[in-house]
Amino acid sequence: MSLIRFNDVSKRFALKGRTQDALSGVSLGIARGEVFGIIGPSGSGKSTLVRLINRLETPTRGTVEVNGVDIGKLKAAQLSAVRHKLGMIFQAFGLLSSKTARQNVLFALKLAQKSLTDADHQRVDDLLARVGLSDHADKYPSQLSGGQKQRVAIARALANAPDILLCDEPTSALDPEATQGVLDLLAELNRDLGLTVVIVTHEMDVVRQICDCVAVLEEGRLAEVGTVAQVLFDPVSDAARALGKHLLPHAPAISGAADTRLRLTYFGEVVTGDALSAATQGADVRFSILAGQVSELKSVPYGHLIVDITGADRALVIERLQTRGVRVEALI
Repeated sequence: MSLIRFNDVSKRFALKGRTQDALSGVSLGIARGEVFGIIGPSGSGKSTLVRLINRLETPTRGTVEVNGVDIGKLKAAQLSAVRHKLGMIFQAFGLLSSKTARQNVLFALKLAQKSLTDADHQRVDDLLARVGLSDHADKYPSQLSGGQKQRVAIARALANAPDILLCDEPTSALDPEATQGVLDLLAELNRDLGLTVVIVTHEMDVVRQICDCVAVLEEGRLAEVGTVAQVLFDPVSDAARALGKHLLPHAPAISGAADTRLRLTYFGEVVTGDALSAATQGADVRFSILAGQVSELKSVPYGHLIVDITGADRALVIERLQTRGVRVEALI
């Protein structure tokens, strides 16, 4: 059973005397313990979708279930209890400027309970240490960098030991170095604490680095959903192809026939070996590498090559590649 489930969810807003559909008929499930990406261009409905999980927004139609419970049916006290187990971080950090980093994290505990104990104060210090900010605990937001502010926001979101961490464009306001640090931290929290992480982004590279599965939204509709590898390497929608195209190498424009070109994709241990050389050894073929890269999908290495192979043993080489776990596609 999915930890989070959207059942035929639509959301309509009234704007200046007219209505606009932000979401239309979205159904998908998010498994416990996974990092799930929600991606799409601006205005695709991705932030609205994640805000439905903690009922900051309510569906116009359909239901949203968290751990099997329709949160739309919860009364105020029940909803408050659920929200305490749903940490959330935002693009703009949402820190209180008049409070230090430690006080910002403590504030989340104050909202959940009437009084604070010594154990609560120790928990806050432990959380700040976990996000690498022990030396900055008494600094105010104005004294912190963007990446440090987001780390405070993450510590605050963890204050009540949530089961789910909702992240709405958490790296969009950060420079590349701070972005990498925040993504590494989120991956660590998912791995070490078993947190289910839902991350909204418009960047496929963020999805590539951290997510297990991803949903692609386009104009409020679910264009496709699947593992990151499926959506990146086997997109079925134009929206997914557009989002992922800059992450994959493209064959250069060459005059003449191109029906001898192949796209090779391989994962894990195959990347560390020389699959192409092994497959072509002793074979009557001529090959050239037109484009390629080696990268990672959530720490799993993958290779992606575009090659041109001709010769009498071309079919044999393709068979050898496939036997070694390389995915081979004709590229025309």
